[in-house]
Amino acid sequence: TTNDGVVKHMDYPSDSVPAPELPPDDQRRAVEIKYESVPTKPASASSASQGVSDKPNGAVGGAFWFLATVLLVLTAWWIGPLAVEKYRYAATRGRVQAEYEHAVQRLRNTPLNDLSLAYQLVAQRIRPSVVSVRAGILRSGLTEFLSGGQGSGVVLSTDGYIITNDHVVKNAQYVEVILHDRSKYEAEVVGTDPYTDLAVLKVDAPGLIAADWGDSDKLRVGSMVWAVGSPYGLDQTVTLGILSAKDRGGRESNYQEFLQTDAAVNPGNSGGPLVNAQGQVVGINTSIYGEKFQGISFAVPSSVCRHVYEQITIHGKVSRGFLGVLPDMVTQEDKIKYSLPDLDGAIIRRISRNTPAAGSDLRRNDVIRKWNGNPIRSYTNLYRYIGMTPPFTTATAEILREGKPMVIEVPVGEQTATIE
Repeated sequence: TTNDGVVKHMDYPSDSVPAPELPPDDQRRAVEIKYESVPTKPASASSASQGVSDKPNGAVGGAFWFLATVLLVLTAWWIGPLAVEKYRYAATRGRVQAEYEHAVQRLRNTPLNDLSLAYQLVAQRIRPSVVSVRAGILRSGLTEFLSGGQGSGVVLSTDGYIITNDHVVKNAQYVEVILHDRSKYEAEVVGTDPYTDLAVLKVDAPGLIAADWGDSDKLRVGSMVWAVGSPYGLDQTVTLGILSAKDRGGRESNYQEFLQTDAAVNPGNSGGPLVNAQGQVVGINTSIYGEKFQGISFAVPSSVCRHVYEQITIHGKVSRGFLGVLPDMVTQEDKIKYSLPDLDGAIIRRISRNTPAAGSDLRRNDVIRKWNGNPIRSYTNLYRYIGMTPPFTTATAEILREGKPMVIEVPVGEQTATIE
């Protein structure tokens, strides 16, 4: 500072030259200037507090977030599956409810209703024609019903003719028929045919409803069929199945030929009808495989039943054609050996002496393919058509001999032997 009051600034190296000393007053003034030149900023309470607690509050915050994270994880671990399960249950309930409502709506007008109605109509058409049959003997003026004389039958004419099985009424002295309305009538045995296990009865009852014949030859394997009858005395029972097979040979006679079905048939069904989808009779239920129903039952085809029924109702008995041959099924070996196109037909294994066949042009190993224009699929067909040929007439047989087609005329006699 000069004497005239002018302050000059001088630079001194801080490391080498000490700062000049000032008079006491000037020193005090410099200190005041120095302190006054330092900017002062009063700290707020919050700032002070924050400055003091920065480190402790950070630790508390970290612990809080850690605990919150742990709690969140535990909550998710515990509640998550419950929420997912609840969601799944809700989704399942929603889907089931939607399916239910959809089913209710669709089932109001669905093909299943039509199918169910068709089943009902089949039953409604045939049941009024189905009867229960009981056979008995007379003892001391009283009727004692036979243990095996429980069966069924079907009305085939409004004037009272009924077809049933021969074994149902065999040896019976009294036969009772119970109609669909539970009214009872004594029945007359018009005639029987043990060869086919069929019998015809006659009742004098008003208001009978007759069933219609169907054509078993047109029935195809896999077709739906209904069996109606009185199994174990439970009258008017209806069961459903399919046609399992055709042309099954019988064990009682060569003239037996059966339809096989899986419609439930039990003791008491014998003599009842097997019907097609139009409610027409295509067979008469006759037997089952084994002691009880195992999914296999047999029925006499309507093509046989109708012939026997007409013979008995017209003539009182069955007049049956006779040839005198032993037919058999065609095997693969036969096909190769005799140059056959397929396995259809019936091959003649033997010709008996002193029979109509012995005096004909028929030869051993001939394969009969048609009889009077009727196709022969199996040897059982040949037995049937021979039996249905009027005795003492001539039949036309289309055959294959060593693979070559031929047409021959065959004389037919009469079957005289009977089954005891």
